[in-house]
Amino acid sequence: MSDQPPLVTQPVATQPVVTQPVVAELVQTEQVETDEPSLNRDNEVPRGTDEGYSWIAACLWLGGSLTILSLAAILSVGPSRHVYLPGVSVPLPETCMMHARFGIDCPGCGLTRSFIHFAHGRIFEGMSVNPAGIAIFLFVAAQVPAASLRFAYGRSSRVAIWWSRCNEIALVILPILTCIQWIVRLVLGDYR
Repeated sequence: MSDQPPLVTQPVATQPVVTQPVVAELVQTEQVETDEPSLNRDNEVPRGTDEGYSWIAACLWLGGSLTILSLAAILSVGPSRHVYLPGVSVPLPETCMMHARFGIDCPGCGLTRSFIHFAHGRIFEGMSVNPAGIAIFLFVAAQVPAASLRFAYGRSSRVAIWWSRCNEIALVILPILTCIQWIVRLVLGDYR
């Protein structure tokens, strides 16, 4: 028949054989995921998770809210839409470009004055300047304890999760409410 030797097939290993010491090395170098975020060298803002973002967001909410509330408590409202710094008889410049150019209030017109009235305890004056101002003022004031709770209990606490959802809803509803009150006031001719 044929002078060629018969073909012998040998099994080919598709996977490398792992010995015990290599397995031990793999187990030792494997990182275990935990709920604790890794911290940077200064142990300040956690990295590798969204906790760092949460910490920064809480700082911004707290700082922004405290700044707004403090300014509302310091400033005063004078006659004819003017806002004054304490001890200065010169009014601050007009901030609404729509009112300055066209003489018509924008949806946010009066929010600064209403915040000042609310901070000084004059609820009815604040409501007459911008009716949606009370809801926005309460939202801003509520951010102080909310951000403080986020610092105290962390982002994953039930209170923080609940408050984040409330903020998401409020940040949709408040602009709509502001626009609705603006349209009603324009139709009624009741803008100041």
